[in-house]
Amino acid sequence: MKNNYLFFANRSSPWSVGVLALIQALALTGCMAGANTRFYSFASVRPSEMVPVAAARRSGVWVVGPVKLYEEIDRPQLVIRRSVSQVEISELDQWAVSLEQGISRLLIEALGTQFPGRQLAAFPWTGREPVALRISPEVRQLSVTPGGEMVLTLVWALYDPKGDRLNRLEPQSYRQAAAADIGPEQLVQGYRELLLQAVRDLAPRLKPYA
Repeated sequence: MKNNYLFFANRSSPWSVGVLALIQALALTGCMAGANTRFYSFASVRPSEMVPVAAARRSGVWVVGPVKLYEEIDRPQLVIRRSVSQVEISELDQWAVSLEQGISRLLIEALGTQFPGRQLAAFPWTGREPVALRISPEVRQLSVTPGGEMVLTLVWALYDPKGDRLNRLEPQSYRQAAAADIGPEQLVQGYRELLLQAVRDLAPRLKPYA
């Protein structure tokens, strides 16, 4: 039996190539099945992390979303850029929920702390309470650079209850030092801090709509 396997493996026929591909796929599946996938999410926002800006004065719901992500990070796996041309996609380190959902939840918690009494919800909103404002971030970069920095670049867009755009703010970038061999947990913590910093800077722009 061993000789037959070696014989077919050395043949260049399509059948033997298919057998080798199947064996390799089964071996890889076996390795993955024996490992435990780790899941990550952003920690909840603590009141001490955000300074209240204004209490809610107007009725209606602030809806957050949709959160627009660029294709490279719009996936279940954590992504780390190791060089200009190399991207590491970790099959064993994944988001507990979609990154879009995770960012939306984090933004809602942060804005709720900054605007006490304000009702907030994730897009799409189907409740009875009317929408007062929709806040939609477009994440253009969320990565670790080869130079050892975490970078977040995003653009905020504000919409009125009818869906007409009220304002589109200039792109904002935030940076934080990162170790060259950064791990998944440090990556998630760093991204969280960058996102909270972005919300802190956005808050004064939202005060007129409170």
